[in-house]
Amino acid sequence: NKELKKLDGLIRDFPVTTLNMSVMKHVPNIRLISIEVVDSNKFLNSHIYTAIENDALAAGTRHQLYTGEISDGAHKLNIIYHWVEGEGAPQKSELVLAITIQSARSYFVDLFLEKRDNKVELRSYQRDFNNR
Repeated sequence: NKELKKLDGLIRDFPVTTLNMSVMKHVPNIRLISIEVVDSNKFLNSHIYTAIENDALAAGTRHQLYTGEISDGAHKLNIIYHWVEGEGAPQKSELVLAITIQSARSYFVDLFLEKRDNKVELRSYQRDFNNR
């Protein structure tokens, strides 16, 4: 019984390493159709956006795309997204993010769909926090 309590205490204090990804969009004339995230050829998540979700994103909300544990080391995140501007034809784009993961940290990647200089792009902002 004493050994089980000790093991339980070690498990509860075990450091967790997580990746959190969210999507934001502040351009009302651009709609996200879908997004897919692959980590070094391992599928993480995908989402197809509805008109209501696009309206909510344009109003300033964020969509929590992915939350999960991630292993230490170098990762290459391929983010494939489809979007449309106004009544135009759907477009496909890709963002590649290199991220190095350290144990016992929480990583946050915010993805912003923006239009700058007549070009629509998904931009990222990364930050991390110590979980110990």
